[in-house]
Amino acid sequence: TGLPFRWRGPELAAFAGPEAWPKWALPLALSAVLRLLSLAIASPMLTPVFFSLVPPGFHLALSLLGRPFPQPSVLPWFFPQEQTEDWTLLYRLLDPTLVAWDVLPAQTGTIAALTIFSLIHVPINIPSLSMTTDQVADIDHELKAHGVANALAGLCGTLQNYLCYSNSALYFKCGGGGKIYRGLLAITTMVVFFVGPSFIGIIPRCMAGALMLHIGTELVWEAIAEPLGQLDAMEHLSVCLIATVMTAAGMTEGLLVSAVLALLTFVVKSSRVPAVKAAVHGMRLRSSAWRTIAELDVLAEHTNAMRLIQLQGTLFFGNFGQ
Repeated sequence: TGLPFRWRGPELAAFAGPEAWPKWALPLALSAVLRLLSLAIASPMLTPVFFSLVPPGFHLALSLLGRPFPQPSVLPWFFPQEQTEDWTLLYRLLDPTLVAWDVLPAQTGTIAALTIFSLIHVPINIPSLSMTTDQVADIDHELKAHGVANALAGLCGTLQNYLCYSNSALYFKCGGGGKIYRGLLAITTMVVFFVGPSFIGIIPRCMAGALMLHIGTELVWEAIAEPLGQLDAMEHLSVCLIATVMTAAGMTEGLLVSAVLALLTFVVKSSRVPAVKAAVHGMRLRSSAWRTIAELDVLAEHTNAMRLIQLQGTLFFGNFGQ
């Protein structure tokens, strides 16, 4: 829609305006159509073919209505035409002496959140993606691959990279996989990097909106609906609260809440398991290890003073009193 989104009355009311609501209603309708088609067509190529047909279909509809692109009246339905810059601009503008280092302390929270996210996204996203794709993943290999890739990215002066679960899951569900598809994806990404964002201006906003709605509903279903019956009430409530906080407040706040809820869930669930599994007097339990006569005499002399305690679960401050 081109409107800023905030959980506030005036911003939300703006989406009901006569110029705004058609721009989000159309992507919603496209997402609903794709959902209905997926119930009847099980082919993994349905999603990529559907979204590939949206731009030409939208342009054809505008032509039939007598308002072809790029008439000024239809430009709000498209992304603004970005000026294409030389891909070397990033390196030509990179000058450490021009960096405002004094503003970094104010961004400590965001920097810390991004650092923590970079450290934990592999142990979190890789097992989740492994469950979604039903394939065994090698965490050690993934950690090494991310480490090498990020080291090279840092040396080249570009941004860090990380596994985006939503894109990877969509890629797999659309039939992606294998060296050929991965190679084509890498080549396409490289071409887009060198060509620049000039082609974005001919893509209708409704395609991007429908894609975001499609991925969003898939993720909500996997995170909220599918775990019903698999997670207990406390774990499922924690997932819902984390999703709500991240949506309403932001990623940094969501990470903080997720850390607190994870610790709280661990304490509550661990405290329910008795730390002491069994307590046996020394006279009632004999060691099965082979011992010399002298060692057996020592044990027999002090057996009355022995008490054997078998522990289980995790020992921490919440159950050590047992």
